[in-house]
Amino acid sequence: MTNVDLTLKNLEITDCDREPIHLLGSIQPFAALMEFSFDGSLLRYSENAFEILGIAPAAADRCKAIDLFSETAWDFALQTASAISHTDQVERLFHVDGFLNGRPANLNVSRSQHGFIVEIEPSDVALEKDIIPQIRQVTANLDPSAGLDQVLSEGADQVRELTGYDRVMIYRFRKDGSGEVVAESLSEKAESFLGLRYPASDIPRQARALYMRKLIRVIADVEDETVPIVSTDALDTENAAMAPLDLSLCSSRAVSPRHIQYLKNMGVRSSMSISITEMDELWGLIACHNVEDSLLLPTPMRSAMELFGQIFSYRISECRAFAQRDLTKRAQLAHSRISRLIADPRNFREKFNEVCELIQNVTQCDGIFGWVGGEYLQHGEVPDEAAALPLLKFLDSLPQEGVFATDNLSDYLDPSDAHHSLPAGILMIPISGRQQDYLILCRSEMAKGILWGGDPRKVLTRADGQSRPQPRGSFAAWKEDAGGRSEEWSRRELELAETLRSTFVEVLFKLTEENAREKERANQKQALLISELNHRVRNILTLITSLVDQTSEQQTDIDAYKTALTGRLSSLTRAHDQMTSDAAPGSFRTILETEFEPYVQGATSNPSRNDRLRISGPELVLDNDAVPLITLVIHELVTNAVKYGALKNNSGTVDVDIRKTSDNGIEIAWKENGGPEISTMSAPGTGTILITEAVPFQLSGKVEIDPRSDGMYVKMSLPNHIFKSIEKTSKGSVNSMKSRNEKIAEGRHILILEDEFVIARTVKKLFESLGAQQVTMVSNTAQAIEALDRGGIDFAVLDINLGRETSEVAAMEARERDIPFAFASGYGRTDGLTESFDDVPRLTKPFTKDALTSILPERVFGKEPLETT
Repeated sequence: MTNVDLTLKNLEITDCDREPIHLLGSIQPFAALMEFSFDGSLLRYSENAFEILGIAPAAADRCKAIDLFSETAWDFALQTASAISHTDQVERLFHVDGFLNGRPANLNVSRSQHGFIVEIEPSDVALEKDIIPQIRQVTANLDPSAGLDQVLSEGADQVRELTGYDRVMIYRFRKDGSGEVVAESLSEKAESFLGLRYPASDIPRQARALYMRKLIRVIADVEDETVPIVSTDALDTENAAMAPLDLSLCSSRAVSPRHIQYLKNMGVRSSMSISITEMDELWGLIACHNVEDSLLLPTPMRSAMELFGQIFSYRISECRAFAQRDLTKRAQLAHSRISRLIADPRNFREKFNEVCELIQNVTQCDGIFGWVGGEYLQHGEVPDEAAALPLLKFLDSLPQEGVFATDNLSDYLDPSDAHHSLPAGILMIPISGRQQDYLILCRSEMAKGILWGGDPRKVLTRADGQSRPQPRGSFAAWKEDAGGRSEEWSRRELELAETLRSTFVEVLFKLTEENAREKERANQKQALLISELNHRVRNILTLITSLVDQTSEQQTDIDAYKTALTGRLSSLTRAHDQMTSDAAPGSFRTILETEFEPYVQGATSNPSRNDRLRISGPELVLDNDAVPLITLVIHELVTNAVKYGALKNNSGTVDVDIRKTSDNGIEIAWKENGGPEISTMSAPGTGTILITEAVPFQLSGKVEIDPRSDGMYVKMSLPNHIFKSIEKTSKGSVNSMKSRNEKIAEGRHILILEDEFVIARTVKKLFESLGAQQVTMVSNTAQAIEALDRGGIDFAVLDINLGRETSEVAAMEARERDIPFAFASGYGRTDGLTESFDDVPRLTKPFTKDALTSILPERVFGKEPLETT
């Protein structure tokens, strides 16, 4: 075959693609079309309108809608048109009385430049059965997990079964605008076009654009004469009267004479096309043909088939999503394995074939070759090094910023440089910033060429001194040589190649050419992090020093001092946990519950009480800067309530009421009830000073403290800038916990796995204060397993991070021996352990005795101490 003449190609683009198929000025005769202004004036009408309406032709130039239809029918049409909100909206009305003489009508209503258009078709209620239930059933049976080919084939069969057309084809558009029949269902009357390709000019650009605006299109009979549309004097201007009416959304829009001849040449009498869309693009068409007899589905059934097309489009998208998910999984696996294989560039040559096989598992190609560090590597069907040199020269001229792909390499090479062994198509992946570091995926020329539905070249005829292309006269299969082309590289393949390029650049390139620069950047980053860490540590140490000084001011008893200081440091720890928490960072409610819970555990022996803290008002999320101070304030209030107030006995409660103020701030009222009588404070304590001075100073708030005889009352007024959000109102309470015996660990043997001696010693003292008979301290996993092997361990506390290892192995050993344990960490929940340990209690360092006792399991540490032996 010889190539089509370029002049003919250009003519096809300028002529076919520019034909105004939506402005043909006529309709098909199965409907009447009338354009009205919103005041009821008739602006345009099809010449068959009065005949279909069943009334004598009136003086059209002075005709009003009320002269043609009943008042009820016209009001119905006017309301429908007025409700249309955008230009591509079409409203369909079925079995409407008052438009046709003595019989119902089906209407198609759309907007126009000067008003709106009403298309009227006679309705036969007896023939217009409801097929929506059938469509619901058949679309439900389209299983996207079965694969795209199966869904397309099943869809074609179902449409032919529902509509009765002789041939139903699923036609898919390609990137260049051409299309291919990818599924088909046939009656005995129709010939098969399955697998045939059709050029873009068969469905030109403006036709594809209309298929996106109007999702269904019918041609009732190619033998019908079209009906002209005429204008009335009611149009405002002469130009408006002369301008053709835009029929883009009209069901009865006439068809281009070229397309009518195209269908006749194909042997088609009637057709219906349903758009298949994906996102905002036209994926393809459901093309329905009747061969011998004319066929026009009733309007309600056409609407139902349009619905089928929309659901079918969704099923196709699901199929593609299933396929892409599978490909993504394989691509991720290949990506991960390739990353490991090329981690050491010295082994790249040895691993080259394995890398290529992984690439071929996700991208179809005949072979892969590459230049890496000046060395030629090859895998599969590829040219030899000498033949590939012209290609290397061409690739060197390209920017090294991304992949390059072509399905016709000969378009880029000088004919004198071309070699018969070069591939037809290539996909080039740069693997470093240097020239001549490439991987090239190769595809051979298409073996079967392109099978067209007839010779795609149009016949030129002379008319009015101009050459015009005419539709093909034959649609028999016509083979075009591939012409040196390979199969196209898909968008997904290009995305995968770009991902591979990033992998090679980030892994291989960094480990070779950029090693020194990366080291320098790492050093700079490390210095910056160390500087930031020093800054933060100094701030924390300064804050701790201040807490030590303030706590010591009014404490003369060393145990009381230790208790107060430990509580405040633990409160500070919980504040920092709040700021980094995934669950509720900065939640005021969580701060209250966290501070309240340890004291409730030791403050009541009644496990049925679950309302000692009652919170009402909106949910508050604090700004991170405000979390530490607010946490310390709440800690002081709770501590005071435990020592002197409502939490000192078993019956007292605390009400915390939160409400918004008129200036968009927040007022928090703390009211204690049912505690012992409080005497007037003689002098402010450290906690009181912290609340009354720090809140105004740091948060610009106000504090009122009133030690009433019936319970402490504190009111804080806080500005809104310290809150990230103030959300919906909620009410709740913190559960009371049952009392723990002070010697709860008496007679028990405790194992502590901790690599910091001071911390291990502190935890040991906590357990000894709880009556533990023996506490074994170890600093690594091996020692912990030895201790477990010796037996006798009742409970273990395992530090998660142990320098170069974690305690996970020791935890697994303890679990196998059914020995309960808890984790300890300075990282909160971000510990890197597997999900199998999500149910294990965790202690956040530093922790108090109350926090420790709260996680001890009931089955080992019951209410009463064990008898010692």
